[in-house]
Amino acid sequence: MGNFGAFLIALAGPVARRVLLSLGLGVISYAGLALVAAEVKDYVIASYGGLSGSVLDLLNLIGFGQATGVILGAIIARAAFAAVSRIGVMSA
Repeated sequence: MGNFGAFLIALAGPVARRVLLSLGLGVISYAGLALVAAEVKDYVIASYGGLSGSVLDLLNLIGFGQATGVILGAIIARAAFAAVSRIGVMSA
């Protein structure tokens, strides 16, 4: 029974290390992406609000706000996929 307990402890150590390392990288990646996304979104909203009334009405009529949201979401998703593919499968 003592050998089985030692085996379980030897098995659980590296698994726990990999899980904690993966969670840490995920949190750091998410925090970085969220910060960049918030800055870009604030810049776009500030620029959008600085337009004159008639131009703003025309852009709202053609759905510029929704299109901007879709484009920003696609850019953030692409950045997230690129970050995950660079990190890989956590072979350490």
